[in-house]
Amino acid sequence: MSHDAASKQVAWATAIGMVLFFLSGRWSLSRMGMGEASALLEPRAWTVVGLAAIAYSPALSKTLPLEPALRTCLGAVVVFLGYMTATVLWAPTSELPWTKAYEMLLILVTVASVTRIARWTGPRVLIHRFWDAFAVALGIMGLLGLVSWAGSGGGRLAVLGGGPNVFGRNMAVLLMLSLSAILAGRGKRGVWIAAAALAAVLALLSGSRGAIVGSMAGAATLVYTKKIPLGRFVKIAIGLAVFAWFLVTFTDMGQSALTSFEERFLKLTLEERHDAGRSAIYIHALAMGLDAPLVGQGLAAFAVSGYHVYPHNIALEAFCEGGLVGVACLLAVLVPTLRRVFASDAEYVSRDLAVFTVLLVSASFTGDFYDSRGVMLVALFVSMHRRINRG
Repeated sequence: MSHDAASKQVAWATAIGMVLFFLSGRWSLSRMGMGEASALLEPRAWTVVGLAAIAYSPALSKTLPLEPALRTCLGAVVVFLGYMTATVLWAPTSELPWTKAYEMLLILVTVASVTRIARWTGPRVLIHRFWDAFAVALGIMGLLGLVSWAGSGGGRLAVLGGGPNVFGRNMAVLLMLSLSAILAGRGKRGVWIAAAALAAVLALLSGSRGAIVGSMAGAATLVYTKKIPLGRFVKIAIGLAVFAWFLVTFTDMGQSALTSFEERFLKLTLEERHDAGRSAIYIHALAMGLDAPLVGQGLAAFAVSGYHVYPHNIALEAFCEGGLVGVACLLAVLVPTLRRVFASDAEYVSRDLAVFTVLLVSASFTGDFYDSRGVMLVALFVSMHRRINRG
């Protein structure tokens, strides 16, 4: 078998493993009554082991050298994950820090494995296979959401036992992938338009404010980096507005989505300033960080405090549990990727940057480090795209 054919097979296998790692979360077979809770029953453990087995198999012994940008990003991600894992040494006495350390190590092994595989297949092949596989998986999830909405009696939408915030974030990512495909002129334009419409409506039905704000920020990033001419932008905006009007006016789902947007975002968030207790959580996380400003209270210290499970903000979590050192390590990962938005060649990586924006905004509203694993991995993807000097 030729290297090109083999690399495509490896890229597909890796892409599927990464999709499972992204979407499986902390789900376990124990939820289906198949034994007691154990890491061995979690798909995420299987996928990480599978990715590591692919990455370090003898067949992948000859790899491409690390590009400077990838080397820098990989180093920053490894340092951040490694440091935060090490904070378990001064974390409060509990099982929680060790559980969280295990999750950090899962991300670390995945990052190392994906990087090594990309150096064998070629980054471009792996990245495109991943986004294609991810779009299909998210499309299926969207269809499940559609079925769930049809059989529900109202409330915030979620599927497969996950939370509405996670579902909303995933639909926001599907929206970015669909919009990117439409703007790039990819084939099956009608399918991508339908996917974009479905994703936008389902994101609203999830009631996730992080998903709504993330979608807005991601779309803005996509428009900015794509450098869309004003005339084309106006045509697209008018087309989307007409389509949205049709959905809201003539479909029950569209009306439900509009109602959710008005209640969750316009009324609760903007008018009544309701933040679901986030401000109190943020203040508590900040206070804990200030008690140990240099190195923080240690991994999972916020959860051990009993105030809440996590701070719902990736930067505050880094400060609370890792101090200023943790924040500096986190910024070393985020800043180069954010700077890429304003680079002259941002157009060539606009899809990845738009998804990164969605995930980063979502990580600023909800979830913990493990829930934000996509931020690290997509930052890695962005660094894999070779810089193009456009003068």
